[in-house]
Amino acid sequence: MVRDQELTKLEYLGQRLSSQKPILRDYAFNLNADKIVALDILIESLPEGSKKRRILEKVREILLRQGEALFIQQADPFTQLCIKVGSTLRKVSFKK
Repeated sequence: MVRDQELTKLEYLGQRLSSQKPILRDYAFNLNADKIVALDILIESLPEGSKKRRILEKVREILLRQGEALFIQQADPFTQLCIKVGSTLRKVSFKK
């Protein structure tokens, strides 16, 4: 019972953090997260619509997809199976 409550609290905290900083979703379970963060900092420093920014945004997309694929490759078989078959999203709330 206590373990279930702890897991529920962790899920809730994760959902709150993710809703406050949506960009963190790109970094989670991504083996290229460190590179994507560096690119995000560079992209933010460039003017909107500039050629360099567009190129870096493309590189970011490549690293994002590659990092997710690499993570899945290295994940345990159960995690891979869950990803493959999909699941419903459980939304945690403490509202009464």
